[in-house]
Amino acid sequence: MGIERKILVEVTLPSSGTAFDVFVYPLSPVSEVINLLVGAIQDFSWGYYQGDETSLLCFKENGVPLDINRTIVENGLKNGSKLILI
Repeated sequence: MGIERKILVEVTLPSSGTAFDVFVYPLSPVSEVINLLVGAIQDFSWGYYQGDETSLLCFKENGVPLDINRTIVENGLKNGSKLILI
């Protein structure tokens, strides 16, 4: 079985408690995914969320940040993974 084409993850903003279901490409670098998420969530939140170059994606269950120098799949994400964006 090969790598899936897209992975569905849940991304929560702790500041607002809002959660988004997001499809990500498994081979995308985490740094790229963070940049895309920050831009999209800033738009969806009408500017309420103000991410920047220090924004992090972390595992929701333990708060451990994803390695921005690795891909989504190298960080161990799979369908149903729950993340927080801080």
